[in-house]
Amino acid sequence: MTDINVPDANEGNGSEVKSPSMPAVDPTEPRHQSALQSKSRQSQLIVSPKDTAMVDDGADTDSDISTCTTDDKPPNEAADEKLQKGTELLEEERWERERKPLALCKLIVDRPWLMFGLALSWHIVMFATTGTLIVTGFDILPVYFEGLPLQIRDDKDFLCGLAWTYRNENEEIITRAATEAANQTERSRKAETVTLLFERKGSNVFTKKNLQAIKETEEKFLNNTEYQSTYCYIPNVSGNCSKSLSILRFFDGTYAVLDPVFSDPEFDNIAAVLGKASIHPALKALLTAFLGANSVVNETEGVASSEITRSFIYTGKPLAGYANSTDRETEQNDKIKAFVTDHFQTTGNNVFKSGAGDMDFAFYSTSILSSYIQNQVVFDMLLSVASLAFIFLFMLLQTGSLWITTFSILGIVSCFLCTNLIYRLVLDFRFFGVFHILAIFIILGIGADDVFIFVDTWRDLSHKWYPSTAHRLSHCYRKASVAMWFTSLTTSVAFFVSGASPLLGVSSFGIFSGILVLVNYISVIIFLPIVVMTHHFKWENKKCCCCGMKNLTTVAPVPDLSPTSRNSWTATTSPVNIKKPDGRRKNAVVRFFRGPYYRFVTHKVARWLILIFFAGLLAVSIYYATLLRPNEEQIKYLPDESNVGKAIDRLSNAFDTTTSSRNIRVYLIWGLKQQDFSQCHHSSYECQGTTVWDDDFSLNSTEAQQSLQELCSKLKNLTAKEEGELKVRRDIVTNRLEVKCFVDDMRSFMLNEENKTNPLTNAAKYPNGTSLDLPWLQPNIRTLMEYNSAFYNISQIDASFSSHFEVGMSYWLYNGFQSPLPSDDFKQYASWLGEATTTNTLVTSLGSTDYTYGTRLRYAAIVVNLTTIRNTLGYPEGLPIRQAWETFMAEQLKTLPAPLQGGLQCTPLSFNVWHWLKVQETLATSAINGIIIGVSISFPILLLGTMNIVVTIFALVSLCGITVGVIGLISAIGWKLGVLESLNMVLVVGLAVDYVVHLAEGYSRSRCLDRRGRLHDMLEEVGVSVLSGAVTTLGASLFMLLAQILFFGQFGIFVFGTIGFSIIYALGFFTTLLGLIGPENDFGCFKALYRKCSGCKNNTQTATNTQIPDSKK
Repeated sequence: MTDINVPDANEGNGSEVKSPSMPAVDPTEPRHQSALQSKSRQSQLIVSPKDTAMVDDGADTDSDISTCTTDDKPPNEAADEKLQKGTELLEEERWERERKPLALCKLIVDRPWLMFGLALSWHIVMFATTGTLIVTGFDILPVYFEGLPLQIRDDKDFLCGLAWTYRNENEEIITRAATEAANQTERSRKAETVTLLFERKGSNVFTKKNLQAIKETEEKFLNNTEYQSTYCYIPNVSGNCSKSLSILRFFDGTYAVLDPVFSDPEFDNIAAVLGKASIHPALKALLTAFLGANSVVNETEGVASSEITRSFIYTGKPLAGYANSTDRETEQNDKIKAFVTDHFQTTGNNVFKSGAGDMDFAFYSTSILSSYIQNQVVFDMLLSVASLAFIFLFMLLQTGSLWITTFSILGIVSCFLCTNLIYRLVLDFRFFGVFHILAIFIILGIGADDVFIFVDTWRDLSHKWYPSTAHRLSHCYRKASVAMWFTSLTTSVAFFVSGASPLLGVSSFGIFSGILVLVNYISVIIFLPIVVMTHHFKWENKKCCCCGMKNLTTVAPVPDLSPTSRNSWTATTSPVNIKKPDGRRKNAVVRFFRGPYYRFVTHKVARWLILIFFAGLLAVSIYYATLLRPNEEQIKYLPDESNVGKAIDRLSNAFDTTTSSRNIRVYLIWGLKQQDFSQCHHSSYECQGTTVWDDDFSLNSTEAQQSLQELCSKLKNLTAKEEGELKVRRDIVTNRLEVKCFVDDMRSFMLNEENKTNPLTNAAKYPNGTSLDLPWLQPNIRTLMEYNSAFYNISQIDASFSSHFEVGMSYWLYNGFQSPLPSDDFKQYASWLGEATTTNTLVTSLGSTDYTYGTRLRYAAIVVNLTTIRNTLGYPEGLPIRQAWETFMAEQLKTLPAPLQGGLQCTPLSFNVWHWLKVQETLATSAINGIIIGVSISFPILLLGTMNIVVTIFALVSLCGITVGVIGLISAIGWKLGVLESLNMVLVVGLAVDYVVHLAEGYSRSRCLDRRGRLHDMLEEVGVSVLSGAVTTLGASLFMLLAQILFFGQFGIFVFGTIGFSIIYALGFFTTLLGLIGPENDFGCFKALYRKCSGCKNNTQTATNTQIPDSKK
């Protein structure tokens, strides 16, 4: 037989190169029928793309070319059927290679450098536009790293809590703090608090040595010169800085007036001191604040033990040069923040590293938390540079071309900038948060995967004959762009599913990332072909370590079916007689997949062991997945090993909860409606909304006052069942339910006022028979005003004056105007009762202070303390409590008069607990829905990509296994279903489907008729791209594991786990399953079904003049 050497038919700028002259073959001629049939039987004719390629050097035995046969029929019938199908498939393949080149590809081949300049200019424009906007001051990157906006804007609890939080923003509200401000001396009001924590796990911090270490540590903070002179809290007129509030105050004589035992400066009698404090009515609750959850203090037994304690150091304002604490408040707060972060943070870091004696130490404040997070985010963002460097080096190794690698990375970075311009300018999003940084890591992996798909496809097609380079580029473009489209579509859809979330922090990230994936796809299919072609013409054949691409171009082994010799299929062109060209495939990974790995997954024993392994893996994953529980805690930014992370964890979980300030407080409020957000921008995380008043609210009626007092009485005397359902806490000293009702305390004050005497005459202050008990209406309040004429001018009050309750309320809050210093009731209730000016508002001056009366009560609240801790309450337990309060409030409102029927209940402090429970539920629901939606959307995409229902089902089974594996991994490593975990579960389908899609598409694209031949083609053509994409993503995610921000570190683990499971299931389970029971011939193929239904098969045969003799049909 004749050896055939074919010259390189693919060089040149698109001009067609005709195939060498070969004798024509007409299958209808008997002599040619005989030759074809004889050769078919002798050499088992191969009817796949692999058959027309050369036999790889040193890999002949790896190819297992006999796998493309069908032996399930008699030899003659099988050979004839194979010949018929082979003719069809080769005609289809020839048509693919010789079909008219795409206009874009022809333009790229004809004008490569012009197209390169245009495409590069577009990327430069992205950089230039972003830079110009930054220089001009436009907020093109609206960064906010101090928190994560996770609010459901249309949620009742959120709007109610927001209404209470910003109730005083209306100008008509009288700010009593401003009234009191005239009495503020320098630093006489508490500002930011710095908390110091001392811990000795498994031991006791209340030893003489440890208490001495606590004292020395506190002095390192308190003795700071600038703190003493400028920022310390000064609680009294003595001008001395306040001591810390800590366990030491029970020993230094601060409370010696209560009992001499509290003077023990040398810590010689620790058990006696703390034992006495634990039973003293005035100190019992205070002591609890410094005790750990498992502490034991017993005076009788002489025991005082706790693993942890804490100290509070206060800063004060108004600072020097400011009139009061609200004068240029932001400016004062910034100065205090700067001092705390510059000085206290430095001192605290040193103690954190060295420890406080034998104790572990941590410290915390809001400024320290904010500063640490911002600094750490910047550092962690730099890890993306390390990921980029890794991907650059790996891409350079895989492509062997610095030219392609450099411009591919440039394109990925440019995509990020282009996406941000769309996100910011077109969609007008004004939030760029911590989650958005994760998109950098994601697109690095996805972008590199797309590059590998295109370059490997281009390399693979170099082994085939094409009329011109434009034909080859078009064929590569069609194959690679379709493969990349399916993976990009599934990934972007998964992100867009997150974009439908009601939570801004999640939805904005989903939309940004979804756009980013699509922009990257467009960039790859436009820019990368240009880069590859410029490299092809300029660098490819040069032995340059910087630009040359290894193993890319090869001599086309045989012109399968040229336009001039459509049926040139003779015995002399059989694959076994083709001389091996010099440009043969040398990629070790390709040889591994087509040889050893192929034999491994198709081995009669090994394949069953593989499936048994995945069955066990799936069982373990399902088990751990069932253990996944919702995360009750607030969002954690930092690991527990860091100072701030440790402090937050200990403050949330390590202390006694009986008097904890972290217990939930329920506010029953009147006078406010839900906050109006209609004027807020859709992506604004700072918008406060607009206050909406309940104009029907009033307490100037007997019915309203008595009804409210009865409600207070009911709250304080709940039945055991109601107490259990509402989780109301009891006071540790009095054992009464902790309900703060202003009506009750106002009533007690007024009854006391009613019995007062004139200090000069010792006569009754008010006429005999005067009652100041509720209701406080015109008769008794007018008497109050008449006999306090120094404060009230009765002559200015006309008949329209109706603010009688408000007059009595202000008189009570200001303690009868007896002292310029605020009373205890003022400190307790002033912020819960808001007044607004009216046309009848009057002002009276006492000394330098102005007081108003004749106001209108705009809002009021009753506050109830609960037993539950807000930081550790999960929605399965918390939502029933919330619903119990909602039901209780609704039932009570029905019994109240009309002015009080607009009441609301909410938990506005710190973070809105009721709302946070709904956020938790939303995240959990979104995770489940995201997986369902992701799998549902993947089905039609996979079906469209493979056009085979059986392959699609196998791919979906693999995808479900990956998803369950990732969920099980999340549970197995101790995570709970929180914000990041929920987001990850929504994205898992989009990230996991890529490799399965590539392999499924490769299997379905094979020209072989049997499963093993298709499997062999799949591994040979797609295996290296899949593995390369996985390695880049795994490598990029490894750098994220070094991050201190938990979002980044956990996302790195998630990506690593997801990609790890994806590549294992794709190359392990999915590949083995296809080799065992994958569809053969046209089984499950939609194209074949369509051809049979429409008669396209016969039409195609007629059009190509390739007819099979009747005797062989």
